[in-house]
Amino acid sequence: STLASRGDLPPRVRQLLEGVLAICSSTLEKVLVATLDDVEAQLFRQAQQSRSNDQQYRMFETLREIKRGRSDVAPRYMMAVEDCLARFDEAHSKNAHEEKPKPGAPKQELSLVDSSDLEESLALQEFAAKNDIRHAQTLYALGHRFAVLAGAPVFDAETLPIGPTHLGDALRFASSNLDIPVDDRVLLYRVFDRLGQAGVTSLYEEINAYFIEQRVLRHLKLQAPRTKHAAQQTNEKEQPAQDAKPQQEEQHPATFGAPQGAPSFGGGAPARPAAPNPFMTPTTPLPGGLGDPRGRPQGTGGTRNLQVPQW
Repeated sequence: STLASRGDLPPRVRQLLEGVLAICSSTLEKVLVATLDDVEAQLFRQAQQSRSNDQQYRMFETLREIKRGRSDVAPRYMMAVEDCLARFDEAHSKNAHEEKPKPGAPKQELSLVDSSDLEESLALQEFAAKNDIRHAQTLYALGHRFAVLAGAPVFDAETLPIGPTHLGDALRFASSNLDIPVDDRVLLYRVFDRLGQAGVTSLYEEINAYFIEQRVLRHLKLQAPRTKHAAQQTNEKEQPAQDAKPQQEEQHPATFGAPQGAPSFGGGAPARPAAPNPFMTPTTPLPGGLGDPRGRPQGTGGTRNLQVPQW
């Protein structure tokens, strides 16, 4: 569907969505052109370095196919983006009216997935996951602003019409007219991810600035929560440190935190003896055989001998 077909939307909402579409068109079309140029250069380089005639022939066929259909990739991509914007309020309404499965209801049948579809899906999922982490703050703000337009709860990164998930789906739709092997299609996705980092960052920042200019939550100040991908990576980093701490305490259960030279209790390893003090090394008595400055003889009254170090 197109934005022009959404006559049920308020005029201001449709005007804002058309402005977002114009920003996406000016930014993402440049990224697509650079992506196709880079893919063609890589395939041509691989074809020259290939030692197999069959592989070289296949790469040249892929190059010819990309040159034939590259003029349709950008328009198809923008068609998919416009379709997501035109149906931006259907995700929440669909989830709200979706009935929960009843107890004892038959489960959905499972089916095998083609290996080529699986590779493409994994590449696009990786693209979405990395961009969810990179742009968590801006996506969180966009989720609040699109929620105002839809009159619905806050959009998350997966349901956001211009979120990384929908941008990846649009790329899959745009490149579906190219009859190329799955390996080359996955290469196209990865090059788009690499070259589109700066473009996607400027895209989200520009859309947020556009909403602020149009007085859509212009004073919004939020701190984005950690995404599930970032939280999972943080937990994986903290887990080895937590596992190593009990092991250290088990190795030295009695001497942990005890001063050097103190005896150990509970069957632990004996503490290391204290290092000799240089100020208590072999000494000489005071002149006259006196061990006490007050004139008392040495060893009387339980008084310790006063000694001075030999320098």
